[in-house]
Amino acid sequence: DFGNNIIPNLLKDNRRMYAYHFSGYWKDVGTISSLWEANMEILDPEHSGINLFDDDWKIYSRNAGMTGHKIGSFSAPEIGRALYDGIQEALSPRGIYLAAQCCEHLNRAVIIERKALLPGQDIVNVVPQLHAGGSFAMTVYNNAEDPVAVENVRAAGRAAVKSFGVKSRFIHFEFFCLTKDQGHLGRKGDVVALEANMRPSGGFSTDMMNFAHSTDVYKIWADMVSFGRTGIKPGKHAFCAFLGRRDGRDYLYSDDDIIGKYSEQIRLMQRMPDALSDDMGNRAFLAVFDTLEEVNGFFEDCTKRV
Repeated sequence: DFGNNIIPNLLKDNRRMYAYHFSGYWKDVGTISSLWEANMEILDPEHSGINLFDDDWKIYSRNAGMTGHKIGSFSAPEIGRALYDGIQEALSPRGIYLAAQCCEHLNRAVIIERKALLPGQDIVNVVPQLHAGGSFAMTVYNNAEDPVAVENVRAAGRAAVKSFGVKSRFIHFEFFCLTKDQGHLGRKGDVVALEANMRPSGGFSTDMMNFAHSTDVYKIWADMVSFGRTGIKPGKHAFCAFLGRRDGRDYLYSDDDIIGKYSEQIRLMQRMPDALSDDMGNRAFLAVFDTLEEVNGFFEDCTKRV
């Protein structure tokens, strides 16, 4: 410890020490309370002076499987289309199927044709969008004959559940795929755990589970903890869509227009805190639909510009 060991010992040995007058943000986070305070101050840049998006004070990561301080959100449909046209032109005559790796919140999923599925691959219920999957994956999905999204982390997740002996908890695991050999961490292509949490995933995940399956996951959890079983039966399956709209953009349809057209489908609408708005938008909508075609229509109406 600097205060209890390093600095006192340097003084005792008459070593040279120099002080630097630092005028920026600094905080000792050696206690749980001080760490919590630092997190709260990051969420309140107006008063704390901390700006994680300051180009002169960037936060970098040396881990190839993790991002730096800011995630790009500049997917362009025309770029995705240009890539798709060029690649597909070369693959189609050879009978080769195109697979598109998603990014921006769906980076564990790959979009492929259903007929190209390999044994053991798990289909996941996601549809890539411009800012959730990226323009290239979205273009591949929209132009494929029978597209599906697959991922390769379900086996890793089940192995993690088994190793922890989890039987009656919410779980939230996050994995990343190594893009190159990382010594003791693993080899290129390995799926590595980033987080292992005994809690629900964040955001509106639990609400979307309830809306998509006409159920109550909290009641199911309480039943499992209390009785080791639940009597709640699976409800009607539907597609629950999340969409965030941003302030300052000239949408063709106003929020009132969207509410008027989709009043029977919208289950939740609220303003997002500024700390979350970069990723989730300023106004959040949750809506439920019977088909993916209806979901895509909702997304199109909500994102169309003037």
